[in-house]
Amino acid sequence: MLVVIAFTGLYMNIPAVVEPALAAVAPFTERPPSVRTQGAAREAVWKVGWDAAYGRARAEHADDPVAGIGRIEARGYYQVRFLPPGDIMDSGTIRYFVDGRDGRLLGRFDHREGTAGDKIRTWQFPLHSGQGFGLAGRILVCVTGLVPLLLAFTGLWLWLRRTRLRRRCGPEPRPTSPAAGSGSCARPAGASSPTTAR
Repeated sequence: MLVVIAFTGLYMNIPAVVEPALAAVAPFTERPPSVRTQGAAREAVWKVGWDAAYGRARAEHADDPVAGIGRIEARGYYQVRFLPPGDIMDSGTIRYFVDGRDGRLLGRFDHREGTAGDKIRTWQFPLHSGQGFGLAGRILVCVTGLVPLLLAFTGLWLWLRRTRLRRRCGPEPRPTSPAAGSGSCARPAGASSPTTAR
């Protein structure tokens, strides 16, 4: 599970590095190209308001609740997300893209109908957060996230324990029984302690 969390975190943090390698074996469905003219005034880019963009997407997708709506500023269109039953992500994976200039529907994306690459890309956050497997998945990810802290704590505790044992027993303690190797200090008969030798 730690490997899954590490990979998905790497993917989401540096997609520009990971996605080209993945696309070479599992291509993605491209999002609509930019409709924003370079140098265009903001008012010209967003002539259509939020309500109109939502209404356009809702007209195409009337069944599921809306999960969110946002503007893709660099490309000049709205993205409206819907949440179908049993979706793997709280923010919704079904997306409609609406032109900010005239309200035209530019495209639709549903990873369930997409390529293998689409499915892999869409699953990254649900795997990383545990959302893809409901409450049980979130609990598992939470517990897994505590494992490195537990390992660090137990490692420090064992190191401090060994350090204290070496200081108490001298530089080269010689365990003569199983008990001696588990925290006690034993020396051969007649050997003097470093703290009592004259």
